[in-house]
Amino acid sequence: ACKAFKRSFGRFKFYHFAKKEMNTWKKNYSSNKCPKCWLLKEFCLCSYFAGVKGKVALSQLQCYRVILFIHYREVARRLASNTARLIPLTFTNVETYIYGVINSEYQMQERLQRINMASGKSCCVLFPDSKIACTSEQFLLNQHRQRRRLTGLTPITTTAASSTTAEASGTATTIIVVDGTWKDARKMNFEIPHWIPRIKLSSSSRAKFINMRKHHVEGQVSTMSAFLHLLMEFGETEESLKPLGDALDTAGKRFYAQTNKPVCPSVPKRKRKGYKGSLSRRSRNGNCPRNTDAAKIKQPTKHVQESKSRGKLKTQLEEAMANQK
Repeated sequence: ACKAFKRSFGRFKFYHFAKKEMNTWKKNYSSNKCPKCWLLKEFCLCSYFAGVKGKVALSQLQCYRVILFIHYREVARRLASNTARLIPLTFTNVETYIYGVINSEYQMQERLQRINMASGKSCCVLFPDSKIACTSEQFLLNQHRQRRRLTGLTPITTTAASSTTAEASGTATTIIVVDGTWKDARKMNFEIPHWIPRIKLSSSSRAKFINMRKHHVEGQVSTMSAFLHLLMEFGETEESLKPLGDALDTAGKRFYAQTNKPVCPSVPKRKRKGYKGSLSRRSRNGNCPRNTDAAKIKQPTKHVQESKSRGKLKTQLEEAMANQK
């Protein structure tokens, strides 16, 4: 009972802190920033994103449902470098839920329960969990076996008529996209039920789309880029995803136009071998006694110095006596 009380009280403190932080950020919102695309009004792309939805023509468009599970800090800060905001602006059938808002989390749990109760449930989480994550090929193979057992339809060779039947029967593939920092995304992963399989990308590349944030690992990409790579692994062609890729590149160009920052490299810089962090000012200038050669030699103590001086005086007196004789 005590552990349950501590757990519930900790969750209450978390929700209270999240609400307080979102209110403080809301007071500091700039009036020059667009509330939808999170860019400055001079570089707003809302009208451009509205036309992208009509240009997207995926082979299984009716079979995809997206649940965007975004951290409350990303919503509170409204940074222009965030790419998850582009998913509901450019893609259809998208539901957004905020981690840290209790009502939003409760609605997402109810939505996942309804998916679990469906007969032909097909759901996955785009998160590279090292323990239970599978590849997209393994996920498609499992879904192919499940749908063949239920309806006899394969998810890869689905026509327009079969996609409408899949949508009506509730067998559409639901993709849960987690957005946040790596530390926050690991915490958000525990809030999603374990019966939903986790998928890791096998062909992610930073050179495919423009990058607005730095990453130290080559396989780490932005949220929108990871979503597009997942659709490619599900069998979508690059031509069908070109409007979404162009929207991501256009948002990146507008971001660099309003910030005047250098473009992030496609290949991250690796740390050199033997690097142990930044050095202090004294050690960089060479004033630190640990870096000097004299520090390596053990300095004599006071008693040793006094004995040496006494020995020198004794030898000098002996030499003087010998000279007098």
